[in-house]
Parts: sequence; C-alpha cells; structure tokens
Amino acid sequence: MKNGDSDNDTQENGNPTETSNDSVKPSNDLDSNGGKSGDDVGTESDHVLKETDTSKVNTPITDLLTVSGGSSVDPLVIKVTNNGFSTVLEPLSRVAIEAGKTASITCHNQTFKHQVLENLRQLKGLGKNLTVE
Repeated sequence: MKNGDSDNDTQENGNPTETSNDSVKPSNDLDSNGGKSGDDVGTESDHVLKETDTSKVNTPITDLLTVSGGSSVDPLVIKVTNNGFSTVLEPLSRVAIEAGKTASITCHNQTFKHQVLENLRQLKGLGKNLTVE
C-alpha cells in the first residue's frame, strides 16, 4: 500500500515531503524589528497637527437657495395644480389635490420628494391632468 493517506508523502528519491500546513512558518513583519533601525513608522511625531486659519471656517454660508429674482424657494416643497374635474390623492404624502386648485406638498427630505414626484408622474401617465411647478 502506498503512503498516500498520510500527511507525509515519500518522493521517488526517498526524502519525505510535507504536504500539511505544519511546515508553513510566519515571516518576519515590521513589528518584530524587521525594519531599519531608523524607521519611525507609525510614531506620533510624524503626525503633528498644525494650527490652521479658522477665519475660513467661521465665515457665514450664503443662502444658495435664492433664485436670481431674489425670492427664496424651498427645495422640499412641490406645488401641484389639478386641472382635471376630480380630486386626486397623492398616496405617499396623503395630500388631496382638489379639482381646479393648487396644492403644496412639503417633503421631509430629498428621497421623499423624489418618490412623490415619481408618484405624480405615474398619476399623469394614468390620465390625471396635473401640472407640477
């Protein structure tokens, strides 16, 4: 019977060959003084924080939401006009848009606004006469 079932196989020249992972030895890494003696890798002296100019940080942010006419627009409010003959309900915000009237839908965040706009697009596709401003 051959020695194929054991971890140590014998080559044709008679020397044993290890096939298990027992012969794997860990290599030297930087933590075991394998680097040069002058290396200061990872020391705090390399990462000294410098004082920065705080005048740039404390400047007020201008209102980026103003339109060229000077009137401010809330980016999370959707105005919808129902030009049809029946009331339309937007399902996510639960806003009823009465026939012939304009309704404002206030959204919580940009994702909510995107979904409401998608719902209004689908309602228009179903034949509702809506105008989104």
